[in-house]
Amino acid sequence: MLASFTEYEKDLLYGKTKPLADKHKCSPKYVKFIVMNERNINTKLAKEIYEDLKALLKIYKPNI
Repeated sequence: MLASFTEYEKDLLYGKTKPLADKHKCSPKYVKFIVMNERNINTKLAKEIYEDLKALLKIYKPNI
């Protein structure tokens, strides 16, 4: 399964990969691949990062 972030959501998550990578002890590039829908979410680490990204979007995305 790939993440399905829209371009708007990708823009909201821009610049947030480094802190998330530090939290999960992985590279910012790994997190960026998930954000850009280029990395399968089939490992425990990828699933945890994906859940954190969705949580971040709940904070940053305005309720319309």
